[in-house]
Amino acid sequence: MKIGLVNNLYPPLNRGGAENIVRITAEALSLNHEVFVLTGAVNRDEEVTRSTNLTIYRLNNGNLYHYLESAGMPVWKKLGWHFLNLIGYRVNRRVKKILRAEKPDLVMTHNLTGFSLSLPRLLWALKIRHWHVLHDYQLIEPYGSLYRSGRPLTKLPLHFWLYLRVCRRLFAKVLLVISPSKFVLEKHVQYGFFARSWQVVLPNPVLPQQTVRLRQASNKIQLLYLGQLEEYKGIRFLLEALSSLATDEYALTVAGGGSLFKKLREQYQSQRVNFLGLVPHESIDGLFSHADLTVVPSLWWENSPTVIYESYAAAVPVLVSDAGGAKELVQPGQTGYIFKAGDLESLYSTLRQVAQERANLRELGLAGQRLVADFQPQHYVKKLMQLCQDSPR
Repeated sequence: MKIGLVNNLYPPLNRGGAENIVRITAEALSLNHEVFVLTGAVNRDEEVTRSTNLTIYRLNNGNLYHYLESAGMPVWKKLGWHFLNLIGYRVNRRVKKILRAEKPDLVMTHNLTGFSLSLPRLLWALKIRHWHVLHDYQLIEPYGSLYRSGRPLTKLPLHFWLYLRVCRRLFAKVLLVISPSKFVLEKHVQYGFFARSWQVVLPNPVLPQQTVRLRQASNKIQLLYLGQLEEYKGIRFLLEALSSLATDEYALTVAGGGSLFKKLREQYQSQRVNFLGLVPHESIDGLFSHADLTVVPSLWWENSPTVIYESYAAAVPVLVSDAGGAKELVQPGQTGYIFKAGDLESLYSTLRQVAQERANLRELGLAGQRLVADFQPQHYVKKLMQLCQDSPR
């Protein structure tokens, strides 16, 4: 088969977990199929790279600014950017030529904000089999988080409804939609998406860790936060909670960048809290090798956080909030712990439980590693191929 993958970013450009999921999928598929990736250009400079069975097209979408440059842009410019993002006229012309040359049997779209949200209509017009993979809520509201003013959005303002209705029409003819979590799929269905599409919940692929190193003996329980330093990710909530604890039996390593990095580092850097900043993806295994527990304290409705998969692969158990789909990956008391999102008492209670069961953390991590063994790339590809046989054309 010839398979196309489309995502707004592709390594080395990274913003979240979706880019690495697309890379893992592309490389795994290319072992037995011809694969091409359509993604955004680096610094708007278009580029085509080819290797065995894998071609990467980095395209300039012709918008007002690059997807990664949105921070600090004036409101008028952001509005214009989102309007052009819905139309995608310039990049769609380039994509149309590529699709006619490549003649794919299947195209799987991922995050299209920052590339072209109208691409599904082009795929339909060209009669190309199209699947869409959900990573967040960018079809429901432009920022993709469904989180405002310190809480999840349970009621959409009027301008978001207008945006949603356009996206709903653009994606109305997707043949199959894949979501790593049941929660995010149901949230889209709740807003009227994918009424005629085949709907599948399929956890994301994760690379196995070749060697699992034992944690070094320490008086403190070593906690790891790995992700964006943004309000909705719950990192400030976690830091405030730990700073208020009377006990000093926990140490926290914070890895990641974001708009809160400088402010949080100035306020919370200490002997117990260490800020590393952005860490290259190839160095992540080293972070897990020193961690007893990975914390995912999100306040927003997560989909299926990549960090949970990666933590399990490294045999590190997790402590996650119950917001969104993250909890679907956790077997409480077996692979990790769950606390109520944004609830200090719930977090404190769970941390006390962790301290009491510290001797069991190693076993919980190994159980998590066994759980994600079925999510390795070759198994993920096998499931995709089965869907190709079973799903409508």
